[in-house]
Amino acid sequence: MLVLLFDRIRESLIVLSVIPFGISGALFILFIHGQVLSFFAIIGMIVLIGIMVNNSLVLVWRFMENESQCTRENLVDFVISGTQDRVRPILLTTMTTVAGLIPLAYGLGGYDNYMSPMALVVGWGCVISMVVTLMVIPSLYLLVKQRQLAGSELPKDRH
Repeated sequence: MLVLLFDRIRESLIVLSVIPFGISGALFILFIHGQVLSFFAIIGMIVLIGIMVNNSLVLVWRFMENESQCTRENLVDFVISGTQDRVRPILLTTMTTVAGLIPLAYGLGGYDNYMSPMALVVGWGCVISMVVTLMVIPSLYLLVKQRQLAGSELPKDRH
């Protein structure tokens, strides 16, 4: 579906590159809290992956909207500007998710053995994914775009 949205596989792979970070972050959170990898924790990971892909999709889509303004000279400024434009939506998504799930995760108002691991994974995973999305996605996009722009300046005739 992402390839159909972007018409290129390159941006789709950049968006999907956050998934390993999210899974490892979720496993780390479970380890820190002494929780086991339960069915509900795995469901939480699936939810977390959806949130992470959405955040990175918003960021990459912003880069692609203004791609015509990107040149080799202003590439770093272009990536920084696009990331700055999307910090607020990503931050608000993270804050509202964390505010809604952390009370469930820590049993404020009542504790549920089944839902607590899921809330831990999604709540703290969103915090980790926000940092990863705002650091890894722009870095990857910058690297890929540098290679693309460097390759486009090679001479076309190589006889």
